[in-house]
Formats: sequence, C-alpha cells, structure tokens
Amino acid sequence: MTPNPDAQVAPLSPRALPLPPAAENPLPRSHRGHGLTLRQNAFCESFVALGNAADAARQAGYSERAARNQGYRLLKDARVQARIRALQTALADKIDPGLVLGRLENLYRLAERDGGYREAARILALMGRLVGFDHGGMAAHLRTPRAADQNDDK
Repeated sequence: MTPNPDAQVAPLSPRALPLPPAAENPLPRSHRGHGLTLRQNAFCESFVALGNAADAARQAGYSERAARNQGYRLLKDARVQARIRALQTALADKIDPGLVLGRLENLYRLAERDGGYREAARILALMGRLVGFDHGGMAAHLRTPRAADQNDDK
C-alpha cells in the first residue's frame, strides 16, 4: 500500500515523544569523572576559594535559606571532601613558597611599623613553620620568668 501524500497526520503529544538516552543528554548530571553534580563541583571550587561552607553553597546556587545546612551536609560527603582535597593540592602546587614568604615579610614589617607586635610575632611564628624552623624548643628560652619562678631560685 502506498502512502497518500495528501493525508493529514495527527500531531504527537509531548508525552508520546521518547526521552533521549542519557549519553545524548546535553546536560549531564555529574561532572566528568568526579561523581559530583555540577552544583556540588561548583561548591567545592567556591569552598577552596572562600573557606566558608555557607558562602560557597550560596555561590554554587543553593538557596539563601538552606545554604548553611547544605554547606554542612556537603562537607560531610566523602566525594566532596576528596574533590576539595584535590583542588587544594592543585592550588598548593601552583603557589611559590618564596612568594608566600615575601608577602608574610611585608605583613610583618607593616605590623611592626604600626606597633602590632602581637601580630608581628604571629607572622614570624608562621614564617618559621613554613621554613621548617621548630620554635617549640626555643620557646622555653624566650619566655620571661614569672614571679613564682624567680622566688624559687632564691
């Protein structure tokens, strides 16, 4: 039987159309190879940049109202933790330790100039840890003796 070119074809309803296979879907559910959704991956990247789970959740597109809970929940997920560690490692590989020490030196000088001796001491301690200087043993020699210690010596 030959088809009649003049015959009208009834339009298909949207329900009758088949869904494309997942491989052809232009909006993939997970980010390539990480096993995370695009929003979860955005959270990880934001968390590494910001250091705050609620702010990272907001920036990743979670609702303002649920950002704190979502951030907390995401940080407990092992896949999210692994992705954050991977991003932090990649970032650490790009950072030049000399540049970090130079910036800390500038901060130290500013703090000392402005009379922020406590801040300057904290910066020096951090610089010491970064270069591998163990100040734990030195701290005993640098402490000023207390009044009770001076009375014990007499």
